[in-house]
Amino acid sequence: MVTEKFIRNFLRKRNALAYKLFMYIGSHQDEHIMYQSTYAERLKKSGTTINYHITKFQQGGLIDNNLKLTSKGMRLFKYVWENSDKIILRAHNVMVKFNVTSCPINYIDLYSTSVFTTFGNGRYRGIKGRLEDCTFMLYSRHKIICVLPDIFASDDEEVSAQIQLIITRLKERIELELPGINLGDYELAKIISSHIALFNSVLAQKIILKRLEYKGDTLVVDNSNHTPETELVDPESNLDTIEDLVKLESKLRKKKIGRNDANSK
Repeated sequence: MVTEKFIRNFLRKRNALAYKLFMYIGSHQDEHIMYQSTYAERLKKSGTTINYHITKFQQGGLIDNNLKLTSKGMRLFKYVWENSDKIILRAHNVMVKFNVTSCPINYIDLYSTSVFTTFGNGRYRGIKGRLEDCTFMLYSRHKIICVLPDIFASDDEEVSAQIQLIITRLKERIELELPGINLGDYELAKIISSHIALFNSVLAQKIILKRLEYKGDTLVVDNSNHTPETELVDPESNLDTIEDLVKLESKLRKKKIGRNDANSK
């Protein structure tokens, strides 16, 4: 069935609008009146787009005509909410440096196309482009720097595994797309997996609803990609602090779910 397929798909994609909208609706059930225009404004999307997803939710029996969760919708929201903190890490600004073992002398002229463009700052020239959702920059005949897309995972080991998979595909793709280039070993030039993000954070929602943001030396609360997040940003203390933060989030989630259950009766 189309609507059931739609539901399965939006649950898999936490950065998709449908997921964000459903979670936003579910987490604002205690507000007396909500309109589609309100969701469009807060999620910065067109009314037509919001209406499309609202219609799908209604067809799937998740919300009623008053934009309130049905019993089915509440069960689904409760399940997703309680399990949403299983993915708590977002590693970003991961940079990889490949050592180039062979490269044509005229590599700039050879590889410069509408896809692979030249860049420089007066001291050097190079080639840059995108492959495998990564930005790569060929600075010289000896090294290539690649910036990987954000990596979402449940722990550091999973982050490392995903990085290895991306690097393997990226190496093969670079050598395929740029004939004459051969890559040797690599090293992580920069990695900030130490930014540990709690998605759909209740704590972040409470602060953001007051139209506030918080940025400290160890903690940042913001609305990254229109998803309330509480981030630990100090590599020296993150691993010691994350357990306490998860416990606090768990208490806040249970309290909010209890309130939502009471309102749905």
